Amino acid sequence: MAGAGPAPSVKYWKTMALWQWTSAGRIDGHGGNLDCSIFYGDAAAWDKYVGKGNTPTPKPPKPATPTHKHKVGEHIVFSTCYASSSDPISKAIQASKMARNHGVITKIQSGARNPYLLDADLCWVNDGDIRGAYQAEQYYTVKSGDTLSGIAAKYGTNYQHLAQLNGIADPNKIYTGQKIRVK
Repeated sequence: MAGAGPAPSVKYWKTMALWQWTSAGRIDGHGGNLDCSIFYGDAAAWDKYVGKGNTPTPKPPKPATPTHKHKVGEHIVFSTCYASSSDPISKAIQASKMARNHGVITKIQSGARNPYLLDADLCWVNDGDIRGAYQAEQYYTVKSGDTLSGIAAKYGTNYQHLAQLNGIADPNKIYTGQKIRVK
C-alpha cells in the first residue's frame, strides 16, 4: 500500500473484533480514500462474524394479482373506446361518434392498456373511459342556458341522437323544465 504506512501495533482487546484504524488509506491504482481495518480472528471467526452460511435465502416476491375496478358482466357507460386493447389514447374513438355509448364487459385482459372488452366485439375501454353504470332509461331536466348539444356532450352522445330519442323536431328549441330522455 502506498502512503498508508504500516498498521499500528495494537494489543488484542476481548471486546473488539474489528478495528478501523483509518478511513484515508491509499493504494496504487485507486484514486480515493480507503478504509483500513484489522480483524482479530481467523477465517472461521470472520465467517461467523459476518454471518456466512447463516443468511436465509430470500423468497422471490409473489407476482402482484392485477386488480380491476370493474368486472365481467357489468353494463357500463363510456366516453371513449378503442379498436384494440393496446391502442394508445391518440386512437380513442369518441362515444358520440358511435351508435351507442354503453356496453357489457365480456372480457378482461390483464396488463392491457384498455383491458375491458365490451359486448364481445364492440370496443375496448379502460378505467378512465368508464363513466359509470348503465341505466336503461335516464332523463335530464333542462335548466336555463342549456343547449341540446351541451346536454348531449354531458352524456357522451350527440344532439341528433337526443333529438331523435325525444321526438324534437327543432334541436334549437328546448325549454327550461322540459324532461329530456338522455338514455
